[in-house]
Amino acid sequence: MLCVLYCAIILIAVVVKLREVSYQLVDTNIGGNTMTSQYGKNVLKRKAIVSSVVKRIAWYPVVPLISQGPNFLYETSIYATHEVSFVLGLLTAITATEGN
Repeated sequence: MLCVLYCAIILIAVVVKLREVSYQLVDTNIGGNTMTSQYGKNVLKRKAIVSSVVKRIAWYPVVPLISQGPNFLYETSIYATHEVSFVLGLLTAITATEGN
């Protein structure tokens, strides 16, 4: 449960940070002055490269969410309702066979 929660929080935090960086890359005005210096252009280029790499890496926490999420929901449903859900059981079985 903690792994799924951790992955969800990290994914949300990374997406929020990427959104902030993308807004900064679109808006080249900082402090009312247009960035025309070579240093400013290099900084924006590096941020764009890092942002594109992080966008790809941000999808890694999605794997545990997809593979462990249905099992978490299935076991929580059984614990809360004391009944077995066929749909959640089927979904858990399908995601458990992803690597086989």
